[in-house]
Amino acid sequence: MTADSLVVDVGGDTGALIVYAPPDLVGREIEIARAETPPGHPVHNVVRPRRVGQRVVHAAVFPDLPAGTYRRYRNGVADGPSFAVAGGRVTEIDWARPSLLASSPLRR
Repeated sequence: MTADSLVVDVGGDTGALIVYAPPDLVGREIEIARAETPPGHPVHNVVRPRRVGQRVVHAAVFPDLPAGTYRRYRNGVADGPSFAVAGGRVTEIDWARPSLLASSPLRR
Protein backbone atom coordinates (compact mmCIF):
# COMPACT_ATOMS: atom_id res chain seq x y z
CA MET A 1 0.00 0.00 0.00
CA THR A 2 1.33 3.43 -0.89
CA ALA A 3 0.93 6.51 1.27
CA ASP A 4 -2.39 8.28 0.86
CA SER A 5 -2.76 11.89 -0.09
CA LEU A 6 -6.20 13.29 0.42
CA VAL A 7 -7.44 16.84 0.02
CA VAL A 8 -10.60 18.05 1.70
CA ASP A 9 -12.22 21.32 0.71
CA VAL A 10 -13.70 22.81 3.89
CA GLY A 11 -14.48 26.36 4.90
CA GLY A 12 -17.46 28.65 5.08
CA ASP A 13 -20.55 26.47 4.63
CA THR A 14 -18.60 23.41 3.40
CA GLY A 15 -17.45 20.55 5.60
CA ALA A 16 -15.98 17.09 5.08
CA LEU A 17 -17.04 13.66 6.36
CA ILE A 18 -14.99 10.57 7.14
CA VAL A 19 -16.93 7.33 7.66
CA TYR A 20 -14.78 4.63 9.30
CA ALA A 21 -15.85 1.14 8.29
CA PRO A 22 -14.88 -2.48 8.94
CA PRO A 23 -12.43 -4.09 6.49
CA ASP A 24 -15.16 -6.25 4.94
CA LEU A 25 -16.70 -3.09 3.44
CA VAL A 26 -13.56 -2.22 1.42
CA GLY A 27 -14.64 -1.64 -2.18
CA ARG A 28 -18.30 -1.06 -1.25
CA GLU A 29 -20.04 2.30 -1.47
CA ILE A 30 -21.30 4.26 1.52
CA GLU A 31 -24.33 6.40 0.70
CA ILE A 32 -25.44 9.50 2.56
CA ALA A 33 -28.04 12.16 1.85
CA ARG A 34 -29.22 15.34 3.52
CA ALA A 35 -31.85 14.46 6.08
CA GLU A 36 -34.47 16.44 4.21
CA THR A 37 -33.57 14.92 0.82
CA PRO A 38 -35.90 12.13 -0.31
CA PRO A 39 -34.23 8.74 -0.81
CA GLY A 40 -32.89 8.31 -4.30
CA HIS A 41 -30.66 11.39 -4.19
CA PRO A 42 -27.75 10.22 -2.05
CA VAL A 43 -24.09 10.90 -2.65
CA HIS A 44 -21.71 8.01 -2.32
CA ASN A 45 -18.06 7.18 -1.92
CA VAL A 46 -16.08 3.94 -1.77
CA VAL A 47 -14.55 2.49 1.39
CA ARG A 48 -10.79 2.22 0.88
CA PRO A 49 -7.86 1.26 3.07
CA ARG A 50 -6.02 4.44 4.07
CA ARG A 51 -2.70 4.81 5.81
CA VAL A 52 -2.75 7.11 8.83
CA GLY A 53 0.74 7.27 10.28
CA GLN A 54 1.81 3.68 10.92
CA ARG A 55 -1.68 2.17 10.86
CA VAL A 56 -4.28 1.41 8.22
CA VAL A 57 -7.91 2.46 8.58
CA HIS A 58 -10.80 1.66 6.27
CA ALA A 59 -12.90 4.67 5.40
CA ALA A 60 -15.03 6.47 2.87
CA VAL A 61 -14.20 10.16 2.60
CA PHE A 62 -16.60 12.84 1.44
CA PRO A 63 -14.21 15.78 0.91
CA ASP A 64 -16.70 18.61 0.37
CA LEU A 65 -20.27 18.53 1.63
CA PRO A 66 -22.62 21.46 2.19
CA ALA A 67 -23.12 21.98 5.93
CA GLY A 68 -26.31 20.33 7.17
CA THR A 69 -27.90 17.28 8.70
CA TYR A 70 -27.34 13.97 6.92
CA ARG A 71 -28.49 10.36 7.14
CA ARG A 72 -26.76 7.19 6.08
CA TYR A 73 -28.61 4.99 3.57
CA ARG A 74 -28.42 1.28 2.90
CA ASN A 75 -30.20 -0.08 -0.18
CA GLY A 76 -32.11 3.19 -0.52
CA VAL A 77 -33.42 3.12 3.07
CA ALA A 78 -32.30 5.47 5.86
CA ASP A 79 -30.11 3.52 8.28
CA GLY A 80 -28.94 4.84 11.63
CA PRO A 81 -29.25 8.21 13.33
CA SER A 82 -28.82 11.53 11.57
CA PHE A 83 -25.59 13.48 12.02
CA ALA A 84 -24.46 17.03 11.36
CA VAL A 85 -21.70 18.13 9.01
CA ALA A 86 -20.53 21.61 9.98
CA GLY A 87 -18.89 24.11 7.66
CA GLY A 88 -15.14 24.46 8.15
CA ARG A 89 -14.92 21.16 10.04
CA VAL A 90 -14.15 17.50 9.40
CA THR A 91 -16.82 15.21 10.87
CA GLU A 92 -15.93 11.59 11.64
CA ILE A 93 -18.40 8.75 12.24
CA ASP A 94 -18.04 5.02 12.74
CA TRP A 95 -20.12 2.84 10.38
CA ALA A 96 -20.65 0.23 13.10
CA ARG A 97 -21.58 2.80 15.76
CA PRO A 98 -22.91 5.87 13.92
CA SER A 99 -23.93 7.55 17.16
CA LEU A 100 -20.21 7.99 17.94
CA LEU A 101 -19.39 11.28 16.29
CA ALA A 102 -16.49 13.66 16.35
CA SER A 103 -16.20 17.00 14.63
CA SER A 104 -12.98 18.93 14.53
CA PRO A 105 -11.78 22.08 12.81
CA LEU A 106 -9.44 21.56 9.90
CA ARG A 107 -5.82 21.72 11.01
CA ARG A 108 -3.57 23.52 8.56
